[in-house]
Amino acid sequence: MNDIEKKVRGILGNVLHITEDLKSYEPLQNHGLSSINFINIIIRIEKDFNVEITDQDLGINKFSTIEAIVTYITNLKSVNA
Repeated sequence: MNDIEKKVRGILGNVLHITEDLKSYEPLQNHGLSSINFINIIIRIEKDFNVEITDQDLGINKFSTIEAIVTYITNLKSVNA
């Protein structure tokens, strides 16, 4: 598990109140992901990773799993490096 994934898991744990270990490919909707939670996750990702997520990328499908979120952040950080 890399640092990005650890941070993402921490964010999800705080926002979704998840205490069990999630599989990286498991849909977050299985753990109570709502539209309000989604917005809170996006805000935390932007703040904690110092990135800006564009409006065109704001879709729950793009952030449906830990794996998808980590891939998105990794790609975003490499473009901005």
